[in-house]
Amino acid sequence: MFAFPILVWINWSAALGDSLTLAEVQDGKLSRDQKWWRYLFLKSRLTEFCIVFSASICIAFKLIGPQILGANWSIIDNWDYFNWLGPDLNLPLSEVWHTLMTKTEVGSGVGRYRPSYYTLMVLETSLWGPNVHLWYLARTLEFGLFIASIWWIVSRFVGMWLSAVLLLPILAQPFWGDVWARLGPQEIYGCASVGLILFGAYGLFAGQSRGLRITGACVIALAGVILIGTKETFLPIAGLSIGLLFAAGSLRTIPRTLALCLMAIISAAGLAEFYIVQKIVLAAGADYNGNSIDLPLLISVGSEAFVHAIRIWGSVYLTVGLGCMFVLQRHGKDLRQWKLASLAAGLVFAFLVCLFVTQCVAYRTVAPTDMRYDFPRMLFDPLNYCLLARPIRESAAFGPD
Repeated sequence: MFAFPILVWINWSAALGDSLTLAEVQDGKLSRDQKWWRYLFLKSRLTEFCIVFSASICIAFKLIGPQILGANWSIIDNWDYFNWLGPDLNLPLSEVWHTLMTKTEVGSGVGRYRPSYYTLMVLETSLWGPNVHLWYLARTLEFGLFIASIWWIVSRFVGMWLSAVLLLPILAQPFWGDVWARLGPQEIYGCASVGLILFGAYGLFAGQSRGLRITGACVIALAGVILIGTKETFLPIAGLSIGLLFAAGSLRTIPRTLALCLMAIISAAGLAEFYIVQKIVLAAGADYNGNSIDLPLLISVGSEAFVHAIRIWGSVYLTVGLGCMFVLQRHGKDLRQWKLASLAAGLVFAFLVCLFVTQCVAYRTVAPTDMRYDFPRMLFDPLNYCLLARPIRESAAFGPD
């Protein structure tokens, strides 16, 4: 449903690009009829960033903002907050550590082990207290951060306006309502952490100063650790942090020593979380949702998910990749850039497939549930749209002979 308007935009913008280049727009070499086009191409990335970030916050307020004023505490919310606040409904920052160690699973060692989740929840309890409106304001801003991160990263490759179109299938996912309609879901911090990783990646690879690149690397590492300690199923997403830092170290974008240290921190957190969760699951004979951990069942679900992911998108990637190569060859272009781009796209696609399969195995189903458990696996299709948009657009820009 969403592919048709996306492809129309790609071909329309590419066709227009045949007669009007970005350089001409920025140099002001436009006819009277083309003057309007300059407003779609901005010279300043800072201006683009301000537009993207502001628009993303507005989108978040439009989609879930009304609950800021209309919400009230309800039975589906996490009532641990009031246990932490106490009878005077106040939790000083000085009491956060004591509360974390005495009133949550972090200190007791009972139940699931989610240190990042409970640390952030206790900190928010100290900041927002019993004011439910501040809680939902924070949630709306976190959603805006997530939207802006995807929009900004995709815009780096296909431009600000096409990336806005590519946001539509992401925002149309039915599970968002279950993520943001209450205060307890771990997916809230998952979304915010993914946003931090994407913005950190931009600073890491596109930053003009050494300080900005190092800051981006530290943000990526922090977000990776938060993901690991927020929910067990987010472990594969945290693997993206290690991959980005490894690439940055290999390219010497940041000092290799720093990259190795940050990767070691994330890996140590991941191994510790995996060990503790595995110990709890094996002792219980089932996972935290009561699902069987029978190996043949896990293999069966994983195989079904893998076939589901590869059956459609594998052939699409192969078709687009070979099609781009054919177009480039036909126009006498060097294929070295195509090879590098194909390798990068293949690695990203492999990561998306791995993420999809592991999430399906974690929830024992390939079918969507239209609930928060679909994050992030049901973003598989929309993210593939984003990944394929650039090669399709660049190939279409050559036009017919």
